Amino acid sequence: MIRLEEIVSPLNDYLLSSGFNIKPEKTKINCYTDVQKEYSSLIDGVAMRDLSTSGIIDLKGNDVLDFLNRISTNFVKDLEKQKIAQTVFTTEKGRIIDLCTVLNFDDHQLLVCSSVHQIKVMNWINKYVIADDVQQIDARIKYCILEVSGKHAESFISCLTGDSINQLKENSFKILTVEDMIFFLAKIKDVFGQNKFWFIADVNNSKKIAGYFLENKHLFNFNLVGDDAYNFFRVQNGIPIAPNEINDNFNPLETGLKDVVSFTKGCYIGQEVIARLDSYDKVQKYLCKINFESKVDLNKEYLLFDENDNQVGIVTSVVNFWQSDNSEALGYVKRAFCKSGQELTAASGDNLKVKVRISEL
Repeated sequence: MIRLEEIVSPLNDYLLSSGFNIKPEKTKINCYTDVQKEYSSLIDGVAMRDLSTSGIIDLKGNDVLDFLNRISTNFVKDLEKQKIAQTVFTTEKGRIIDLCTVLNFDDHQLLVCSSVHQIKVMNWINKYVIADDVQQIDARIKYCILEVSGKHAESFISCLTGDSINQLKENSFKILTVEDMIFFLAKIKDVFGQNKFWFIADVNNSKKIAGYFLENKHLFNFNLVGDDAYNFFRVQNGIPIAPNEINDNFNPLETGLKDVVSFTKGCYIGQEVIARLDSYDKVQKYLCKINFESKVDLNKEYLLFDENDNQVGIVTSVVNFWQSDNSEALGYVKRAFCKSGQELTAASGDNLKVKVRISEL
């Protein structure tokens, strides 16, 4: 198995040759051109992100969907061919292993997870495959994923695919052959309400797709988007990622993933704990947006305290917007303090204290 630290996008060399000032050996690209321009494409244009370093697992066997149904939170047993669903792998204590996207190709299934948790997910699957007809393969070398999103994404993509994109239903995909390119096009509305399109293809076809978009962006506000701009966007929109917010310190209900938890399908790993938390209204904390009154050091860790100096939360992601004088963040806050407008104090290890204001997601 390829180690995580060795995974770089197979598209990096191509993008470098196309004029982007990136380091091809990097596992993450912070910025391709200009952070503000990239951010503007996410908000009011067309943004393309290279997700090829994500965890991509190819699952084969007659029992895959039934198996996933038994070890993850969502009902995926009857997922139809060319349909997409999100589900969460949880521990016996109901804590998050990872949030994953399942694509049903009929004769096999793709499981897309976070890059940092792929090995953990694969080990978890191996742990519970006993007599099941389930085989898994690390497919990061086989497939690339390009994500296109933004206000004008659908119109932009239609320049390549024509009417095919209008015929594609939400959370489904189809294979297309266009302009000597073969790829799978997926239309996704994820659990956070974000609309996006995935182009899934081998390396050569992915290079052609990226090249086509770069050459035909015309009047669209189109940009490749790196991690820095996307972090601004996701914090502003309350989107958690691994490992910051999605990890085994928290459960799906705390993280706002209730929509991908089935409470009717029966047993899965962690089901008893999650069902009890929901039935008895015992969720103790929630993911919230946090607004600092001033800009803070992004390299420090911050805990949240109430007026009596009791710890009531933790900051998990923080960004400094160029257009404001304060920092914005995501973090987990005890239930009693999750009210919009709630004032708390954030403190770092060097006793720096900053006032913050809580916003519900």
